[in-house]
Amino acid sequence: MTAGHTRDRLGRLAARETEADVAADGHPVDDGPAPTPAPTFRQDLAALLNRHCAENGSNTPDFLLAAYLADCLAAFDRAVAAREQYHGRDPEWNHGFGVGIGPEPTPASAS
Repeated sequence: MTAGHTRDRLGRLAARETEADVAADGHPVDDGPAPTPAPTFRQDLAALLNRHCAENGSNTPDFLLAAYLADCLAAFDRAVAAREQYHGRDPEWNHGFGVGIGPEPTPASAS
């Protein structure tokens, strides 16, 4: 038997109630469903594409189009940073105000 569990009257393994699980009147506390995490940029973009049926023209799933468009945005951000560096300006000109599309894929090393 693991910590935090006990056997009920029928011998089934059951979670042991803690004081936090029981209200002052002795009834179990139901906190409701756990909060869902906020959608990512790509998930929001896929939902937007789907809502506007934008994937119909290419017959491509919305999540694939969202990944492609997010990658295009990341490539453009890299091009702008390279341009700023070329002109001797701060490549971090946006100071982190981007949409936060997440980490870029790591390119395969040339062996």
